[in-house]
Amino acid sequence: MKKIVVACISLFYFANLVKADTINGILFRHITFQEALSLAKKENKMVFLHGFADWCGHCKTMAETVYLDSALGVFYNANFVCIKLDMEKEGKELARSYRITKYPGLLFLDASGNIVHRTTGEQKIPEMLQLGKDAMNPEKQYRTFEKKFNDGTATTDQIRTYFIMRERAGISSQKELSDYFSKVPVEDLTKNDNWRLIWDVLLDPLQPVMKTFIANKPAFEKKFTADSVNMKMMAIYNSSMMKATQQLDSVKFALLKKNLLNSGLDINQKILAYVELNVLRLKGNYTEYAKAAPSFIEKYCMDDARKLSEVAKEVCDRSYDTLLLANAEVWAKQSVVLLDIYKHNYNLAFIQQKMGKKAEAKKVAEHALELGQKSGVDFKPTLLLIEKIDELP
Repeated sequence: MKKIVVACISLFYFANLVKADTINGILFRHITFQEALSLAKKENKMVFLHGFADWCGHCKTMAETVYLDSALGVFYNANFVCIKLDMEKEGKELARSYRITKYPGLLFLDASGNIVHRTTGEQKIPEMLQLGKDAMNPEKQYRTFEKKFNDGTATTDQIRTYFIMRERAGISSQKELSDYFSKVPVEDLTKNDNWRLIWDVLLDPLQPVMKTFIANKPAFEKKFTADSVNMKMMAIYNSSMMKATQQLDSVKFALLKKNLLNSGLDINQKILAYVELNVLRLKGNYTEYAKAAPSFIEKYCMDDARKLSEVAKEVCDRSYDTLLLANAEVWAKQSVVLLDIYKHNYNLAFIQQKMGKKAEAKKVAEHALELGQKSGVDFKPTLLLIEKIDELP
């Protein structure tokens, strides 16, 4: 009888210790942060912290899907003390000290509360498993790259990886990127590693590195093509100005617009027109978007395959107007002439299918499928499109 009582007490204690939101997946223990650190020290594990907010849909999706995976649970339960905290309530101070500004905030901490590895955003099961494995691998840990960067021993590739890790963790690397490029000799700017840094990391057009990029634009174009350089320039300004629009920050938008117009960029008017077009789309004003699209295309994009295809698909998605669809088809055809790749052919076939042009759409879609198979992209959308084309009268 005594043994039974002891067993029941032990079972009750364990059940409360690991009381969790899931049974077969990750066991999130209902304990405080300090208790998690103490338990991590006792069990010789790291703490995995899922930082969430009540309004975060991605957090809820992970809780209802990813965290229920049994294989993921086996790995995480064996290697981490797992907890969840609302970073706007009981975890508010931790959110400030660990600089968590995006959700879900995913932190891996040692028993002293030091960050070992981190990222943000919704993860699928394979990515979540890899994230945990990286957290346990000193060669992949965030703090390893941070230490190498801070002590000046990081290679260019390691610096790039560290900057990307920071951005994914919701911590801007834009100032650090500018500081890095302020020390790079002009003759080394267009080295492959430095171009990769700019391509992968540069997001803020207000940083000094952007002036360096613009001033040396001809050299970058000579080595990496005008198309790729212009595409990156447009992406930087467009993404930053769209973000200002989403945040209803008219002051920031005006500042970015002024910076663009005073930048000396040879394509600044094209970029501004593209941004203004996308503002209409972002605000859901598709009628005005369709009206503005022809002028934008004719003035700036008849030799820009990517923008031709992009705008043509956008107009097609939002309209059944015969004239607008005819314009979209013309633009999409021109994009294929300029750059015969999978995406452009898929968009053209999609437009022709919507117009009811069965034979033409089928031919283009089959060509898109061939290109997709050769290039290794996901061509399943084209298979579905071909099925729809076959159903046309």
